[in-house]
Amino acid sequence: MEKRVIYYARVSSKDQNLVRQLEAFCAAGAGDEDIIYDVCTGANMDRPEYQPLKKPEEWDVYYKRWCHKELSAAKCAREMKISKSSFYRLARKETEENRG
Repeated sequence: MEKRVIYYARVSSKDQNLVRQLEAFCAAGAGDEDIIYDVCTGANMDRPEYQPLKKPEEWDVYYKRWCHKELSAAKCAREMKISKSSFYRLARKETEENRG
């Protein structure tokens, strides 16, 4: 299975311009669905679009408990302090990696 590349762009303020970064990503072959971006300070690692790219430290424990139907996705997400959609995104990625 081919691995998917996600392109992440960030600027610190609305006055800054993402165009150069986005053009570089497109030149590298990125499609719209492969690009995510944030407009926020680089000092803040709680960037909304960046968070789903990281696996929480306790991911393996919660993923296994969810797979064994011990916990719901909502409960896992809440305890890991991520959104339910982020949990499902990570679970889908984990499942694909385990198949490949």
